[in-house]
Amino acid sequence: MANGISAIGGSAAIKGAMSALRATALGLITVAVIQLIPAAIKSKWAAAAAIASFLMIAVFNIDTAYVILTFLVLGIASAVVGSRRAIRALDTKGEQNAGSAPAVSDGEEGGERE
Repeated sequence: MANGISAIGGSAAIKGAMSALRATALGLITVAVIQLIPAAIKSKWAAAAAIASFLMIAVFNIDTAYVILTFLVLGIASAVVGSRRAIRALDTKGEQNAGSAPAVSDGEEGGERE
């Protein structure tokens, strides 16, 4: 049986079919990636991460798991820094409003009601 499989695998027709299947698979993956780009890249940060991760994997041959872990840590750090900035902005806004007189909502200033 093994002899039959190796005989078929060596034929020019099978080699041609396998080459066509690889090209088709590459085309399908390329289309899928192009369709995912608008959903995945919504900020400059995401675009930079996509480019950097591609370079890390394709050019520098860094293991995919390390690339994922790197951007996981960077994403968490970015979220923490962003939330701290938002809290500081709210604190600053609160301090600015604390110096102004409080607004009276119902038109009365603590006097007697008639």
